[in-house]
This record gives sequence, structure tokens and C-alpha cells, in this order.
Amino acid sequence: MESIQEMYREELKLALSASPGDNEDFAKIYGLRQRRLEAMAERVVTIHACGGFGSGVMLDSNGHIATNAHVISDGRGVCNRLLVRTAWGSEAEAEFITGEYEQDVAIIKVTPDDRYYGVEIAPEVYVGQDVYAIGHPLGNKHTITRGIVSYLNREVNNRSYVQTDASINPGNSGGGLFDDLGRLVGLPTFKEVWTGQGKNVPVANLGFAVPGAVVAEYYQRSLQRKLTQQCNGDPEAAWRAVVL
Repeated sequence: MESIQEMYREELKLALSASPGDNEDFAKIYGLRQRRLEAMAERVVTIHACGGFGSGVMLDSNGHIATNAHVISDGRGVCNRLLVRTAWGSEAEAEFITGEYEQDVAIIKVTPDDRYYGVEIAPEVYVGQDVYAIGHPLGNKHTITRGIVSYLNREVNNRSYVQTDASINPGNSGGGLFDDLGRLVGLPTFKEVWTGQGKNVPVANLGFAVPGAVVAEYYQRSLQRKLTQQCNGDPEAAWRAVVL
């Protein structure tokens, strides 16, 4: 399979050489972009748990998936049944591996089919860089929205998040926030909707994602089995923000 990085290089090369107003070049450029984004979207799964749903991101070909703790819990603890659906229609039950409610991150695992493969964690993240949020807002599967990284390491309730203006909504939780090369920048987690003393002043374009580096930390714990198969912290903590 052609890599996302190769598709991006080809897209950039064509964009630089394209003739202004040439519809054929225009179609080729956006055809390449569509393929690149669809390849990212294939790494995003739907997770059904406790009667609700959210998103998750494949981390490897062995079935490890990252998501938000609030996607797989109900405010009291981890849901008894976690069902994962892929973009190509396969279904599998997942087991919980590790996570933390306060940071709102969790790693789960399925028995994968041969189409599972993981994503790379973005080694560097920059303010102003383009990012793509991919998830299932309001059940609209594999919706892609585009924005930028608005702020790095935004502190919220003593935890660090990547701030973005990419549109995220209920159902995006635990999905991917990707860079142009398909690398994981973070997991869309919550957004600010209202402000003011009476919470009556609307807010727009303030979304927050668990950083990719935090995801990588918990993923490594899951590989090393340095865990108790319990989600650490207070189960209600993941529900105190405006969750998605």
C-alpha cells in the first residue's frame, strides 16, 4: 500500500508544478489529497460501549487501540462490553488494558484481522501547523475536519492538552488528530462550548486533544504490561469537562 508520506510528497510536487486554471491538475491534486485522508481515516475505529459510542485510533497491527477513558466508561468504571468496528466493516470485542480518568486516555485491545496497522506518533508538534480531526461526530462516520494547532501544552485541570480550532463534536472523542503525514498529534477529547458566570456566552473553535506523547506513554505501558488492567483515578473525572 502506498504510504501517506509518499502520497503527500506526490501531492506537493504536483501542486508546485500545476498550471493555474488547469482542471486536470486540480482534479489530480484533490484526488491525491482524498486518498491520503482516506488512508488516515482507515486507522480510526468506532467504539460502542455502555450504550454510547466514540472513536479510537489503531496503534499497531496487533490490535492495540487508543481512545478516551470517557468513551469506554460510564462515570462509575469501565464498561463491561467494548465493541470495535473498523472502516471496512469488521467487528471485534475489545479488552481494556490501561488508562487514566483524569488525563482521559485509555488503551484497549482487539484480536485484529490482517488489515490492522498502526500510526506513528508525531515526533514534533508546532503551533500553526495543519491538523485533521477524524472521527464519528453525531454518528457521521469518518468525518474529516481541518484546522491548526492553536496552542501546545494547554493546562486544563492540571493535565496537558493540544489546543486546536479543528471542528470536533460528540462522537469525535478518542479519534485521531493527525498531521499532514498521517502521524498522530493527539486524541480529540473535549471542547469549550459556553463561558461567562452563567455559562451563557457561546464559545467556538476551542477544542482540546490528549497529546500524542501521552498516548505513546500509555501504549508503552501496555506493551510492557506495567499495568493492573484498571483505569487509574476517579471515574467521574473524565466526565467533568464538556465531553464529546
